[in-house]
Amino acid sequence: APGNQVKMEQPRVHQQPQVNQQSYGGGYQGNGPVVRQQHMTKPMQGGQGMSNNMHILPIRALNPYQNKWTIKGRVTSKAGIRTWDKGPNNQGKLFSCEIVDAEGTELRMTFFRDAVDKYYEMLQQDKVFTFSGGQVKMANKQYNTTNNDYEVTFGGNAEVYPVENDNTIAKISLNPVPIASLDPGSMTHADILGVVSEHSEIQEFTSKAGRPLTKVDLTIADNSGSSVRVAFWGDKGREIHEKLSNAPPNQIIGVKNCKISDYNGCSLSTMNTSNIFIDPELPQTSVVRQWLSGGGLSGVQSKSQSAGGGGNRGPKGVQDRHTTKSLTEYRLGTGEKPDYVDIKGTITYIKRENMWYPACPEEGVNKKVVQQPDGSWFCEQTNKSYPHCEYRYIMSCVVSDSSGSQWVTCFNETGQQLLGRSADDLARLKEENESLFDQALMEANFSEYIFTLRVKEEMNNDETRLRCSMIRCTPIDWTTENRQLIAAIENFA
Repeated sequence: APGNQVKMEQPRVHQQPQVNQQSYGGGYQGNGPVVRQQHMTKPMQGGQGMSNNMHILPIRALNPYQNKWTIKGRVTSKAGIRTWDKGPNNQGKLFSCEIVDAEGTELRMTFFRDAVDKYYEMLQQDKVFTFSGGQVKMANKQYNTTNNDYEVTFGGNAEVYPVENDNTIAKISLNPVPIASLDPGSMTHADILGVVSEHSEIQEFTSKAGRPLTKVDLTIADNSGSSVRVAFWGDKGREIHEKLSNAPPNQIIGVKNCKISDYNGCSLSTMNTSNIFIDPELPQTSVVRQWLSGGGLSGVQSKSQSAGGGGNRGPKGVQDRHTTKSLTEYRLGTGEKPDYVDIKGTITYIKRENMWYPACPEEGVNKKVVQQPDGSWFCEQTNKSYPHCEYRYIMSCVVSDSSGSQWVTCFNETGQQLLGRSADDLARLKEENESLFDQALMEANFSEYIFTLRVKEEMNNDETRLRCSMIRCTPIDWTTENRQLIAAIENFA
């Protein structure tokens, strides 16, 4: 029919430009992508008309040796625009998106400079488009989370056209893995699908760089019998919190493209390219729902260990305690914030050297003072001299349990509790009678407590070390302890 005729134009020949290789932000190289000039006729809108007028190449058939191709895919995710500025001749912007085709093959695409202005608003999530005029290259796995070995970059010669009323490509692209199989040691990203067993309130805080951050934590379990904690950041966190707050409990959700971390054993977090599906129409959804109705949540094992993470610093139950060995096994303290954990252990050694420091005697200052030639003590913070100082504990000791031992730093309050006397008294005792001083240390050894520790990995002489500070040492109430142990055993059974 005349309405279906497309006027063909003569192809234009274009010589590939030479570019100076310069480095700029985002992990890419060069002044932008090297693109090949291609001429494609504009496709007809609608799946049927388009298939009659041009050949669509499956994404799996793309390779760097092809110059002319057209692919069709549904946009599954789109990140925001990023810019770089490294001088007058090295400026630009880019954005990336991911698509999936009718065969379920995914592809990451990055648009540069003019293509950003032309196509960023057009490329909407869940819409179908045809793409041509780009360069196929090896995937940069630092940024590419798809399973494709290739990715495509587009510049000014990109040609993108919307395809209306095309149902050949599924709207949900999700390949969930069993939560029990998540392994931070061998996996970096994964899709999951499961039941939301609990979710936190919206948490707002500031990053070290001064940026405001928003997060919502969900615990998601599936029919593999395991659960994992997932952090939803920014707008994704606000959106999922609103939806779950207005919905019945135990919603089934799928999350595409989660980042896997070994923080607290195993945990997940969303990224810019992550997608969230509530009650998706997938075969796995029915399987999870049947597992849920059979009481599946009752026997779930968590892959995410409990830890304070800078939040709750209060004492925890016996089931939430760590051992000295698990501090390193679960890589506690390696996140942005320190972890706060409880350990039941015994003081087995107190280092007798450098147990205290001379502090300003003014209440609430606690800064170190320096002794002057006339015997007085000078404080830089108050800019005053004092006839005497106040000694405060900053001692090191070893906490041991059945799994091993750990060096711990004690400050003034916990030091006084362990030794039963102030640092001033102990310093005076050391001067007057060293044997009584040694006896005081021996009496403090082999005492058992519930220790609350602040755990943070720090750099020291270009090496990382785990620094543990004692926040609290609580004498054990054996009646309460035994009652909690019995309850924990009954829950475990």
